[in-house]
Amino acid sequence: RVIVEVDETFLNRQKRTRLSPGTRPQAHQVWLWGLVVVGFPQLFFFRVLEHPDDALDGRPRGATEIKKCFDMVGLPPLTTIVSDKWRGTIAAVKRYRTANGMTEIQLRHELVDHSAGEATNERGYTTNHIEGRWSVLKRWARYRCGGSLPTFRDRAQWKLLLAELQFRKLLHAQKGFPTKRSGMR
Repeated sequence: RVIVEVDETFLNRQKRTRLSPGTRPQAHQVWLWGLVVVGFPQLFFFRVLEHPDDALDGRPRGATEIKKCFDMVGLPPLTTIVSDKWRGTIAAVKRYRTANGMTEIQLRHELVDHSAGEATNERGYTTNHIEGRWSVLKRWARYRCGGSLPTFRDRAQWKLLLAELQFRKLLHAQKGFPTKRSGMR
């Protein structure tokens, strides 16, 4: 069985608080989606979501875009998807399962409830690997861009940074490509 962790993040300068309404998700903001294969740190996939406009309405946010991401990756049968309880991801997994004629046994979906304080669900599944990747991505992007992240609206810059990070990690995994000089770990 292959275990993949999926998660989404939006880029802002600070965490959302009651006193900082400017940090709430905006329709023009850059949303990222990522997938990590557990046990294979070199196998990951990041993507800038194209249509974040549904981030503010009542539908499951991003379900169509996330299903597109699943289609791009092409998950095989007997895969377990681990995610948080974001409604868009839950809806996308159901749509992907239906579109590919998979049963719940062939494509399991394990949920981790972060709002309840869970880091690991009752069956031992966690999203720590993908959350760690987000941390690495943001630190590396800050280093690569001279100390500050690209603006949260600059989709083109984020796409280039994601492509470069994935390329460097792939080269490192295949050929022992030196990444220490480039600031990656």
